[in-house]
Amino acid sequence: MENLMTCGEFAKLCHVSKRVLFYYDEINLLKPAYVNEKGYRYYAWYQYDQMGTIQLFQNIGMSLKDIQALIDQKDFLKKSTELQRQYQIVENKIKEFEKIKKNLLFLNQRFSILQQYGFLNLFEEDIEDEYYIREKRPEGKFFFGYMNYGYQYGIIFERDCFDDFKWTFKRCEKQEANYIKPKGRYYAVFFLLRNEDISTCIPAFLKMIDYSKTIGPLYHEDYCSEIAGYEQKYVIKLSILKKV
Repeated sequence: MENLMTCGEFAKLCHVSKRVLFYYDEINLLKPAYVNEKGYRYYAWYQYDQMGTIQLFQNIGMSLKDIQALIDQKDFLKKSTELQRQYQIVENKIKEFEKIKKNLLFLNQRFSILQQYGFLNLFEEDIEDEYYIREKRPEGKFFFGYMNYGYQYGIIFERDCFDDFKWTFKRCEKQEANYIKPKGRYYAVFFLLRNEDISTCIPAFLKMIDYSKTIGPLYHEDYCSEIAGYEQKYVIKLSILKKV
């Protein structure tokens, strides 16, 4: 029929299955423009926009029931209020995905550096200011975890006090920080160690560097061990600032 599409043609145009169109017809979400005497469904071109609207709302997480209610709502003020609510949900999701995107980029950069230098190879790196939340060491046993700390966390050893520590740190945004790891050139090295051997990395690191040419604390960082893929081993990065 002129200006009408078969169910199959319309399904292909909308990138959905015919089964989806049958279901939308069944629940009165999107009825065909015409059904012939044999029960064959036909759709009009304007319904492509209707399907696009349904798919838009699905993409932001609305249920078919809520989509139907929004479409059927005749009170424009209520419709506008709901659309504004959905807009805010999307805004919040965008902010969350921006954070995820930033973390993924950060992870990729970290593993690129690890791949470049490998383990037990001293290198020097230039960094810009890094912003941390510094906290006193918890009493008793403690652990770090990505869900609580993000993808950069560790321990700050005060200068010449490497047998024990008072401070832990986690990466954060500038506005949240109470501590700055200052920009400059750092000695750094990666270790791959079992938990019982982690205490050996600082003495090994100090033998690799000229300690008299350094300044400030030593940073002992878990380097994304939870996704590094080494069973029962930890990737540890040690770094300390060189004197200018």
